[in-house]
Amino acid sequence: MSFGSGSGGGGGSRSSSFGGGKGAAQKKEKKKKQEYHRRKLKYVEEEPVDFEHLKERTTATLQKLGKQVFSTEPGGYSFQDWMKSFNFLLDDFEEKVGASNLPEEYNGKRSELTAGLLKLVDMPEIDSELERIRKEQEDLNNKILQKDLEKKRAIEEERRETSSKIDSLRKQERECSAELELAKTSLEEKRKTQKKSSSSFFKKLFSSKNPPDPNSVEGITNKIKDLEEKIGDAGEQIRRLQEERNTAKADSSDSGRSATEEEEMKKLDSLKVELDALEVKKAERLQLAEKRAEITGAMSVLISGINARPAQET
Repeated sequence: MSFGSGSGGGGGSRSSSFGGGKGAAQKKEKKKKQEYHRRKLKYVEEEPVDFEHLKERTTATLQKLGKQVFSTEPGGYSFQDWMKSFNFLLDDFEEKVGASNLPEEYNGKRSELTAGLLKLVDMPEIDSELERIRKEQEDLNNKILQKDLEKKRAIEEERRETSSKIDSLRKQERECSAELELAKTSLEEKRKTQKKSSSSFFKKLFSSKNPPDPNSVEGITNKIKDLEEKIGDAGEQIRRLQEERNTAKADSSDSGRSATEEEEMKKLDSLKVELDALEVKKAERLQLAEKRAEITGAMSVLISGINARPAQET
């Protein structure tokens, strides 16, 4: 019994020892990693801040910000970009110093200076005038474009009508030409077969007041004359319509405008000059060079005067 118990106990002890050895190794490795991360975190947290260097760097950057000039180009460096840089710089300084290490007047002074700067940027009268000019400019521009479109449509419609008339006259010209050829052939045949006689002479003499027989030589001759006149008239009309169409085409591609349209274009140019002048005025106001230099200078003095070194965390 003792042996069995001993053997069982011995075997159980060896089995437990084997399993426990592997688990212990894993726990040891895990603990080692945790201690490493704690040491690393503690090192980062306890890394001292060079307060004097931080102040010098912040005040130097503030001085540079105070001298920056904004771009007048669309999408260039603007007042909004400057304010982002200004706030980011101060936020970074305050975070590294610690709120508890800042003097009591710091936050109030920063808010006061920033509010004063933003108040100068608020230009409702200029913005309102800019909006009015842009609206008038847009309305006038749309009016001019609409007139140009209507004019082009009218010219195009006139050209289509002219082309249709020309096609109709050409068709008439072709039909008259074909009919003329037949009439000339018919006249030749009539002259060949007609017998000259005194009776015909007296017949012509006494019937001169009556319309000639369409199938007679005189009737066919008159028809030929009439057809030739029609062909000539059609050709003349075609030439005149072609000239009108070419003139209309030249007018449509020409920059010539009516007196009213010229006045509208002058007004549009005047609005553009006025708009540009206001935008320049606003850009100059937004520069706020002296005020920005004054504010960054005041913040530099305030930061330079902070003597308390941030307390080190343990």
